[in-house]
Amino acid sequence: SVALCTNKIYDVFYDDYVSGKAFLHSHSYSGNALACAVANGVLDIFENDDILGRIAYKSARMGTRLSELSSTKGVLNIRQTGMICAVELDTTERIAPKVFEFALRRGVFLRPLGNIIYVMPPYVINDEEIDLIFDVIRDFVGSL
Repeated sequence: SVALCTNKIYDVFYDDYVSGKAFLHSHSYSGNALACAVANGVLDIFENDDILGRIAYKSARMGTRLSELSSTKGVLNIRQTGMICAVELDTTERIAPKVFEFALRRGVFLRPLGNIIYVMPPYVINDEEIDLIFDVIRDFVGSL
């Protein structure tokens, strides 16, 4: 990971340790040799198994299913970045608990926040699971 900031902010926190001004932050797992080896293994898998190519395909499939919802009554807006999708519902009702329960009864774990349904599946998702997610969202919106 990375943290970005302006020079002005950086200068506020940068100093010698003894000054008490330096910002020291880390985690118990930072630089752990085993974790680094695992991370390198994951990067090898990404390269050797064309994970990014698979993600591009899955993102496109999700985009196709998402776009089917764009003209659905009750959908205010849709948006997507890669494998992250959002469906904004046209309601002021406190709908998140209803979305969550509706989807969970159908075997889908969704993350609604307010009137927005977020979809952010793992990279190992398959076509049938993508279809199930968007079928459940479509069915929920149709039930409104």
